[in-house]
Amino acid sequence: MIKITALLIALLTAAQAHGQTWRFSGSASYASGKYGGLTPVKTWYYPLTLRRQWDAWDASVTTGLLSVETTNEASFIAGRAHRTQSGRRKLSVRSESGLADVVTQGRYYLLQQTDATPNLDLTARIKWPTADEKHGLGTGEHDFGIGIDISHQAAEHWIGYFNWDYAFIGDPPGQDLSNQTTVAFGLGRRIGSAELGVLFENKTALIAGESSSRLIEMALSANVASRLKILSSLGFGLSKGAPDTMFSGGLSASF
Repeated sequence: MIKITALLIALLTAAQAHGQTWRFSGSASYASGKYGGLTPVKTWYYPLTLRRQWDAWDASVTTGLLSVETTNEASFIAGRAHRTQSGRRKLSVRSESGLADVVTQGRYYLLQQTDATPNLDLTARIKWPTADEKHGLGTGEHDFGIGIDISHQAAEHWIGYFNWDYAFIGDPPGQDLSNQTTVAFGLGRRIGSAELGVLFENKTALIAGESSSRLIEMALSANVASRLKILSSLGFGLSKGAPDTMFSGGLSASF
């Protein structure tokens, strides 16, 4: 599941997750776009995530498989395509498949919502370079990220969300990639046993002078059993640096 969808769905279902210590999710996602270049890049990503929750924090690990049609101008960080070389030229496309990067993350619930304060979570993560950089499936470098998630539930069924994230991007040999700032905000609503959400995201480029990735994504989560949810999303790029279209579907089980 694409990161922003996973964040929004986790937020929408948080009120139902208390007492459920473990959560396992698997999904399949597709994204296509030129990411500021002249040649389309296509990505199929199949992540698996296991999350363990304690009273005031949780930890998760995500791994998965990645299949791409890509060029030398693009690389992938945790299964998501990024433009890592400048230039405007038509390039040949090659197909590659293999293990994606592994991501471990911890989350601390700093504040719980009251009449005066919203929910506020602090996150930290490490991207482990398990994807094969020689085949263009990753950068081959460690990345480190920190973030803040703020949410507020109103009128029982509505919830607003804001995320700020900063990633320290490792530089592959011969490249000087910029660190990356992400800002996202959205709105969700519960309707019976389902949750609907819409989210806007802006992610700065890894190369100076290139366009940021701006996109909008719509997500749906619905119960198919007492502790089993089906997840889906559809997204569209709003800038040259973003994918043109993306969609995903998957399942999430708690126990």
